[in-house]
Amino acid sequence: MNSFPTLTFTAQIFKEGKQYVSFNPELRVASCGKTVEIAKENLKDAIRGFILSARKKGTLSDILEEAIVA
Repeated sequence: MNSFPTLTFTAQIFKEGKQYVSFNPELRVASCGKTVEIAKENLKDAIRGFILSARKKGTLSDILEEAIVA
């Protein structure tokens, strides 16, 4: 089962040209979208993928510990 506890991360959103860029500074993950809402959803998907990948590699606890300290 791929369930995770609820985690809260920062989402910084800014407009760059016609796109909105979404960035999470704790994990240093970014995404984008045509609207603020799409950029936020795309960032959530990117963070999910990042966390799942880190979990598979066995580095998730180190990454989350570093994100909490940062």
